[in-house]
Amino acid sequence: MLNRDKIISSAAELIEEIGLKNLTLNKLAEKLAIKTPSLYNHLEGLNALYAGLVDFGMGRLGECLRNSAIGISKEDAMEAVAYAYRKFVKENPELYKALMKAPKLDKGEIKQSGGITGIMNKILEPYNNYSKEEEIHITRGFRSIIHGFVSLENDGFFKGPADLEESFRLLILSFISSIKNNQYR
Repeated sequence: MLNRDKIISSAAELIEEIGLKNLTLNKLAEKLAIKTPSLYNHLEGLNALYAGLVDFGMGRLGECLRNSAIGISKEDAMEAVAYAYRKFVKENPELYKALMKAPKLDKGEIKQSGGITGIMNKILEPYNNYSKEEEIHITRGFRSIIHGFVSLENDGFFKGPADLEESFRLLILSFISSIKNNQYR
């Protein structure tokens, strides 16, 4: 039976096949073997579809990151989350691009939130030496370095003889070290 969740998950599959920029309601309807107007029984249009993809992607990313940190804490959890984030982007590059549309969409249509922010807040709790404002700065920095690295990696900017895995490892460990040693101020 066709419902909003099926439409969104099918759209997530479709964008990995054809690219986010090529997504249209007509192509989605074709994938679902329905007529395009039938989509309007479940969505208000393309922006609602994008909002659904953001919600779907945030939920999947959040689940991936939470699962990576189960049973571990502090530096180990931060490292696990960084690798899980990178893996998610590598496995879902077009869905990740859809997530980057979130700031431009109507927030009322996006249900998922917290994601990496909520997870990082939990990871930072045991440190007890960072204010809430400093935790926000740390979370922004952490997400920015991961996003920057994986975006450049996906776009093919990292060429040369140095091992890419080692570059990522050193970047993450350096950031984590600054948190551990209370130097992120």
